[in-house]
Amino acid sequence: MENISFRLKELSNNNYKVIVKVPFSIGWIDKMNIILNDNIYQLSHSYNESEYAYFEKDIYLDRVVNHFYFNYIVNGNCYELKDEDRPFKISTHKNPRWYRDRMQYHIFIDSFNKSDDLLLKPIEGRSIHKNWNEKTIIGPNPETGNWCSNYYGGNLKGITNKLDYLCSLGINIIFLSPFVYAQSNHGYDAINHLEVDPYKGSPEDLKKLCDEAHRRGMKVIVDSVFNHTSYENPFFDFYDKYGNGAFNHPDSPYNAYYDIWNRDSNGRGTFNKEGKPNYRTWWDIETMPKAFGPAWEEYITGVGGVIDYWFSLGIDGLRLDVTDELSDEFLRKIINAVKRNKEDGFIIHEVWENYIEKRDSYAEIVDSPMNYYLMDGLINYNKYGNVDKFREHLKKIIDTYPEDVLHCMMNFTSTHDISRIINYYGSNDVFDPNARGYDLYKKYRDNNEIEVQDFLRNYKMSEEEIRKGIDLEMVHLFELCFLPGIISIYYGDEVGLEGLGNIYTRSSFPWNNINYDLFNYYKYIGSIRKDEHDFLSEAGIRIKDINPTYFQFERTTGKDRMLITVNRTNKGTYFLVPPEYEEPDKVYTLKKSKLGYLDAYGGVAIKKKI
Repeated sequence: MENISFRLKELSNNNYKVIVKVPFSIGWIDKMNIILNDNIYQLSHSYNESEYAYFEKDIYLDRVVNHFYFNYIVNGNCYELKDEDRPFKISTHKNPRWYRDRMQYHIFIDSFNKSDDLLLKPIEGRSIHKNWNEKTIIGPNPETGNWCSNYYGGNLKGITNKLDYLCSLGINIIFLSPFVYAQSNHGYDAINHLEVDPYKGSPEDLKKLCDEAHRRGMKVIVDSVFNHTSYENPFFDFYDKYGNGAFNHPDSPYNAYYDIWNRDSNGRGTFNKEGKPNYRTWWDIETMPKAFGPAWEEYITGVGGVIDYWFSLGIDGLRLDVTDELSDEFLRKIINAVKRNKEDGFIIHEVWENYIEKRDSYAEIVDSPMNYYLMDGLINYNKYGNVDKFREHLKKIIDTYPEDVLHCMMNFTSTHDISRIINYYGSNDVFDPNARGYDLYKKYRDNNEIEVQDFLRNYKMSEEEIRKGIDLEMVHLFELCFLPGIISIYYGDEVGLEGLGNIYTRSSFPWNNINYDLFNYYKYIGSIRKDEHDFLSEAGIRIKDINPTYFQFERTTGKDRMLITVNRTNKGTYFLVPPEYEEPDKVYTLKKSKLGYLDAYGGVAIKKKI
């Protein structure tokens, strides 16, 4: 049955033609059906060509993804080809080509690079590092008493000044952490969505960054937080600075943005006996009240609203924080607002699980998930040799994600919410092999908070751990180079920046302490992606073998094929080169690997024209 194939031809208005190609060698086809969403459609024989018969049927698809199977009768015998035997996908999801299989650079603005001409004026509740290379602060800031209130001063101009550096890595897309005026250095607690944070620059700086990026052929995506605000936001106004906020004024026009269910005799919001706020928050964090409702959604997505303003400054897309905490209706409004500004605008969604299984509606909403689901399996395999978990996650993605999404998955080295890649591959006895690949042991997540903070402050990798971390980081990147989806580099990963936990992962970029061997390897990967982009952005994927020693997969188009084999272990090993690859047109290697041999932590990609 490997020789039965199909394709989907778009007609108009959600109408499609299914075309099934069947070799004569199967036998005489009495009947060919397609079972789609429990509906049976009989295909008609349309024509023969060479050694194949073609069957066709026009169908209407009201969903983006439809999983289906074939039912057919050959020489009087009935057969079925179901998902468990060989999965089929029909997808009408369309993504802009500019995001497909590219190289992305994820920047935590405050910590990447600063321009010297932006002077940081004192702002209440903030402290400024005296030295760029100081370690970031975990826990309450001794100067302010607040978390995440220490600033390095990285800014938008600083990023513009480093665009040529990003070009040298082969970067096509810049992904910025929130730039709006916020309570904390991370920017996820906005005080004003329509104001650029003064420590990060100005609207003109953002416009200049976008213009200069576009001039170099780059796109700019910005992190957007539409699920909650800071409690210092004038709409909420916890401290009653502005005189009309929802927390202190029951008649505030912004009460429609928040859910405050108990007030004192003066109309001010209250806290319960346990000290928890009597208003809806994000994950019980009182400084982040949840924002929602039609009026709030209009503020964000309406004509002249937040999204329109950001796009007027030149951005090309959004990354949506906590997508699964936003309603479908709100998500569709966000999508419409993005497309209203740029027809090819793109949205990355923060979903940590298999997004198809998360919510049915995501099949027609999500352009690209942050691919925590695949990275979990990949990290767990590379570090611990967990074959079953990796195979399950990879197979589910290949079998269920639409092709356009498959090529736009955000496959990352690290992110701002997890430890650095060098840590989770190099650090011993810190990460939990029975949890997600990037999760710290439970004792480091849930134990006494002071003890955990002290552990993270004092943690230091040994030289042996650093070497192992870099070896497996290279393995990880070699795999990402040839897997479908983009490669998203978290700033500093390319130069060996360490960071255990989601605070130290946001440390300042070590401009005076660059690991050039690692940096040059990232440049090598970027050059491969550039040279092979046309092939990789069209190629299908097939898992050949996942075993405790190496991972092997194949990418194919109608003209070319590539076999990729990667060794996760510290011992060299041999592998069989199929006859069709014995005289390759191109070979890419990691370490001292070569045809038929994988060096320790090595890899080989063999390309051959069909």
